Amino acid sequence: MALDYVSFINILGEEVSVENIVNQMIDIFQQKHEIGETKITDFNEGSEIRNILEAISVLGFNVLEDENEAGKLPFITTSEGTYLDRIGENPFINLPRIEGSPSEGNVTFSLGFEQDTDYTIPVETVVETEEGLMFSTNDVCIIEAGETSASVGAVCMTSGYDGNVASGMITVIADDTIDSELVSVTNEEEFYNGTDYEEDEDYRLRLLGNTKQEGFGSIPYYTALGESVDGVHDVALVDASGYTRKVLVNSYSKPCPDDIFLEVLAKYTDTNNIVLNHNFTADKASLYPNSTGLALTITLSVLSELSTTDLTNFVTKMVYGGSFEQIVFTGLNIGEDLTKQMIVDNFALLNDVVEVTSVKKTGQSSEFNSTSVSNSEVVKLGALTFVQNVVTG
Repeated sequence: MALDYVSFINILGEEVSVENIVNQMIDIFQQKHEIGETKITDFNEGSEIRNILEAISVLGFNVLEDENEAGKLPFITTSEGTYLDRIGENPFINLPRIEGSPSEGNVTFSLGFEQDTDYTIPVETVVETEEGLMFSTNDVCIIEAGETSASVGAVCMTSGYDGNVASGMITVIADDTIDSELVSVTNEEEFYNGTDYEEDEDYRLRLLGNTKQEGFGSIPYYTALGESVDGVHDVALVDASGYTRKVLVNSYSKPCPDDIFLEVLAKYTDTNNIVLNHNFTADKASLYPNSTGLALTITLSVLSELSTTDLTNFVTKMVYGGSFEQIVFTGLNIGEDLTKQMIVDNFALLNDVVEVTSVKKTGQSSEFNSTSVSNSEVVKLGALTFVQNVVTG
């Protein structure tokens, strides 16, 4: 039976597997046979030559896989684990991973009745929630004679946001040396400052965000330069020719007004803003699907009918960016698709909307699922139509 090894996709987007390597070797042998340089023709499973090729291919596969993984290590987008940590700890970035911290607060020990002498509860006494989340006291707690309670600081024994428990959640004394029939415990106030360990996905996003602050002449610098113009939502830098790049401009209003566009262009032609030999041209981002925009008909189930003006404003802010009541939308960037799921998820934020039952391009019977914008386009909305079906309960 042929060996079965997991494949991987290399940086060129090609699938690499033992089977593929074996097949490539067989192709070479067959070509050699055609020109009379080999007599080997039996490559069926179990044949001697196939066994040899499979053994060699396993070694080749391992080398290629290691090489592929090593190629990911220097880059934020593909590095993982300790290698991602090393990127963040680089002195030029200096943004270490958030390791997570335990929550802290106070617990109060209480006696069932007064004692004639001081009652001492040792340091590092373990107390718990009913769910088994453990905390340890960080000092000796002394309930003085004639008193029935005293408080002491405590810290969660595990890092994480889950340790930020509400008041009254810590009720179990886990130390068998303490008489639980005489002594009880609780936290009169919530615990705080517990933070989660930053997983690779979140850490990677924070590192990528940090690169927006890179120095003069970098891509992030030039991106921030264009986005510093009032009214600009985002810009995209695309290759033009040689040292020249084209700046695509997307403003909050669609299409981009001429005065905003010209101000952006001025930023990229001011020699004080650019590195010597860096040249820029500029253009407005193309509108998807065209200047008339994307006309949608959105059908909603609602508890009470909403203003069409408010609904139009809501969707416009969702796509273009801005605030609607207490909801802040970032809006779509150049090359970013509008999807039905995005519309459904955002309408779930409105109290009176029960569900989005349908999203269609106006005049079409099939459901709208997603735009398909190119890297130089930005979604433009056309006329929006809303059908509201009032439901009870």
